[in-house]
Amino acid sequence: MCGVFIAMGIILDYLRDRREVQISTEKRNLQQQAIKDLVHTLIDTSQGTCDALSIEEKRRREASLAAARKAILSTIRRSIGPENGVRVNFFEVAEDSAPTLRASTYAHEGRSNHRSTRIFDLHDESLKLALCHNQGRFIVDAKAAGLDSELPYQTFATMPVSSENYLYGMITVDSPEAGDINEFEAKELLNLYASQFALTFMSSPKEAKRLRIGDICNDLDN
Repeated sequence: MCGVFIAMGIILDYLRDRREVQISTEKRNLQQQAIKDLVHTLIDTSQGTCDALSIEEKRRREASLAAARKAILSTIRRSIGPENGVRVNFFEVAEDSAPTLRASTYAHEGRSNHRSTRIFDLHDESLKLALCHNQGRFIVDAKAAGLDSELPYQTFATMPVSSENYLYGMITVDSPEAGDINEFEAKELLNLYASQFALTFMSSPKEAKRLRIGDICNDLDN
């Protein structure tokens, strides 16, 4: 009888170890596929931006850059959060004397009310972070954080579209359900896409509306 129990124990240990190896292999394969998909997406969007920047004629270049920006936002929409409910907007500089950002009329993706009506000014923490520290903002649950209860979403992330010295705007991602966006997506992945987006302004940086990072914050401190 003892021999039977020992044999059964050995068999169960073997089956458990085999199952753990199988699960680990499946997870690793899924992770590798996700990384491959992300790399291919980044290659495609980077190539589109490079192609647009290489066009010499201004009107064609601007049209191509607008298409590249749209493609990047579409990629963000597919890469961050669940399949349904997420909204992506690019907020561009509307006023520079009194820093204000408004959602672009062309650069938005996602759920039916996808163009945001929100206006960012220096009263908003998201714009302060972007202008003073060139940083994004992530709120996983707006209600828990005590934010405006009238917001049409519960989780959101913002990321500056910027160079070292200039802010060209911000990308925002939001969803009605708290927790739909995780920290990796909000801070690492969105930052990567925002950096790509910033490249589309590099061919004519002086012509693009922009705010100088740090200057306005220094004025506020004084």
